[in-house]
Amino acid sequence: PLQLAATVSRVVNAGPLNSRYLEGTAVHSGETISTGPDEGLSLLLARGESLRIDANTEIRIDSANHFALLSGRIYADSGQFVYREGGLNIETGFGRVTDVGTQFSVSASDESLEVAVREGRVDVQSEQAAYAARIGERLTLKAGEAAVVTELDTHDAYWGWVADLAPTL
Repeated sequence: PLQLAATVSRVVNAGPLNSRYLEGTAVHSGETISTGPDEGLSLLLARGESLRIDANTEIRIDSANHFALLSGRIYADSGQFVYREGGLNIETGFGRVTDVGTQFSVSASDESLEVAVREGRVDVQSEQAAYAARIGERLTLKAGEAAVVTELDTHDAYWGWVADLAPTL
């Protein structure tokens, strides 16, 4: 049986790629969501967290708390959750991103992984090493290079796309 993983809570500029996802649509484990240019959507996850999927993103929904970000950018908000046993898990080509209880974005491509933390802490486990990114930090991993951590203000213009995809109440 299909496991309910999320419900679509907001759609921005639904185009041909995500036109089957309307507000209120159930999303089940095993589905892959792709967005085109200018498209985006927000999911309300089964446990209450929210996940925002930016334009030009492909993500596979493995379960209500486990995802594979194949390419593009997402933003997760775990609300009031602070996890003891780990929260949301996002697999990328560069490693696993684990939410400890926070607001953060993950961008993945064939060349790099970027994790930006707006609140709380996120753990990143790559094949080579483990990292922690904290509030106001952006961690960038590229193949064959040392990890780079830069500052990113929690009110930086970088976060503008997140507001555009805020879930509808």
